[in-house]
Amino acid sequence: MKILIIYNEYLYRGGEDIYIESLIKLLRRNGHKVVYFKKSSKSITTFFEKVRVAIGLFYSPKIDQELSIIIKRFRPDIAHFHNVFPLIGATAYRICKKYNIPIIQHVHNYRLVCPKANLYRNGAVCELCPANKNLLISIFYGCYHESRLASIFFVAAYYYHKFIGSYRLINKYIFPSLFTQKYYQTNLALKSKQVVYLPYFVEKISQHITRPVGIPKIYYLYLGRLVPEKGILNLLKSFKKMGKTLVVIGDGPLKIEIYKECEKYKNIVLLPYSDKKTVLSYLKYCRALFIPSDWYEVLPMVYLEAVQLNKKIFLTNNANLITNRFSKKTIYIKPKENIKPFIENKIKPNLRTPIKSRETLTSKFHYTMLLYIYGHV
Repeated sequence: MKILIIYNEYLYRGGEDIYIESLIKLLRRNGHKVVYFKKSSKSITTFFEKVRVAIGLFYSPKIDQELSIIIKRFRPDIAHFHNVFPLIGATAYRICKKYNIPIIQHVHNYRLVCPKANLYRNGAVCELCPANKNLLISIFYGCYHESRLASIFFVAAYYYHKFIGSYRLINKYIFPSLFTQKYYQTNLALKSKQVVYLPYFVEKISQHITRPVGIPKIYYLYLGRLVPEKGILNLLKSFKKMGKTLVVIGDGPLKIEIYKECEKYKNIVLLPYSDKKTVLSYLKYCRALFIPSDWYEVLPMVYLEAVQLNKKIFLTNNANLITNRFSKKTIYIKPKENIKPFIENKIKPNLRTPIKSRETLTSKFHYTMLLYIYGHV
């Protein structure tokens, strides 16, 4: 089978990047031909580029030309979309449909119901746009890229493509989380035949991973983007009071702020993303992993890796993450809750939520389900 993967890379690396890279390897390993059409938001550096990108949200002749050439040469059987904003846009749906290529949209966030994509504003979950079925609200708050002007362009382009039927061209939506699936079905009126639930997968992790050097033997770990909705700042507050070692691995707009905290508090260590083997070494030997997200995070890849390594995991008990329990070592905490009693085992965790089968997280299961989805669009 010939598969066209389409993805607009974000400014900062995250779980979606890891999943797509693993997906391409999985498909190629099983004999499929894959063409990867990728654009990067890192390329938007000047004012004129921003203007061109804003106009391209409505229609991009460059994307039309480039994608058409690839389709004519490669003749894909399926187009598997991931994030398309802002450089690719909904233009790509129309191009694929012009050449009668079935379209699958993999949903990794809440972009089609929230211009900010994370249902998060001013330090808390915000559901104004989906609740009112109106993205115009986001313009008032400047949600898209923290800019009212950018929000105007995004919302106008969204409603333009909705009016001309671009989103109706999508044959199937894949959701890594049942909560996210139900959220879209409720707020976008998607029919049951249009959606399918398929959690992410993780490849088998080697047991021959050496312990990281240069840090205390006992440490806790945060691994992810350094953004407010991830709850990293509240996690730092707790560790500043405790004195226990917290290793933070990631990148994002809060990097400088966190670096300053590391200068003041020597028990907090900030490390950049490194090669996969090095990152997994920190995960394997940590006392526990923290995923303190304040938003409805879809399904963190690092959580699934920690599950496979049988690590203790502290996870926020929000409406989404509490439905994605794959390990009895998952301990749920409230957003912004004091974590010290949990670390010191002074509070007995509530483990009543059902545990899902780890079989659904294997590459074999994922590949089998993906082939079924590809064959039924």
